[in-house]
Amino acid sequence: MQKNVYAVGSAGIPLLIEDGYAPEELAAKRIRHRELTEIGIRHSLFIANIHTRMLLLTHSGPIKLTHWQEGPALWDSVIGSTGETALPVRPDAYFILKHTGRPEGKNAFYFFLEADRSTMSHERMAGRSKPMSAITNKGSMRGSIPACIPSSWPP
Repeated sequence: MQKNVYAVGSAGIPLLIEDGYAPEELAAKRIRHRELTEIGIRHSLFIANIHTRMLLLTHSGPIKLTHWQEGPALWDSVIGSTGETALPVRPDAYFILKHTGRPEGKNAFYFFLEADRSTMSHERMAGRSKPMSAITNKGSMRGSIPACIPSSWPP
């Protein structure tokens, strides 16, 4: 099925800001919708699909999706082993699931998402888990679990 992707152009941004639908800071950002490639669009739609399914799957029942975050705020780097350069960490998303039937303080599960549309080799995907595991020991992301969701999810 053909999917269409729409983007807000430079003429639309002042209108969104004026009507209160977008923050003032958006005016200073460079809109890059002309630079999107088909693979990037498909990847973004895949992440949006995962987020939507997570919302639907956690709508009823004891497990709730309580936090979802994407974007550059998640980007970081970790120092590699002896002699290695810093390894970039750029997860596709960070999310928190809470189990309402468990005691507070023992009911939250933290995840990084790395969504793969079968474009990466297994070795490359495995290589991403090392720096992502290291980043889970830093700051507010402490205790997070790297999660890879392949393009076949859900079945």
